[in-house]
Amino acid sequence: MAQIYKHTQIGFVVLALLGFGILVILGVILAAGSHPILIAVFVLLLACAIVFPLMTIEINDSVLMWSFGSGIIRKSV
Repeated sequence: MAQIYKHTQIGFVVLALLGFGILVILGVILAAGSHPILIAVFVLLLACAIVFPLMTIEINDSVLMWSFGSGIIRKSV
């Protein structure tokens, strides 16, 4: 199957917003002490920053495929 098109886009705005959220939550954790909800939100934001920094679109002869990050989340039609 010959590759016709491939494009990877970096989500600078998403990364900036997630980074800001991570810093705010980390600051609150350090100032007010660790609370299970704060730690859960911190871990969730960190996981999103790891999984969603990139989006790649690939189009082949008969397949349209997109993936996020290193391909952990992937779909094709």
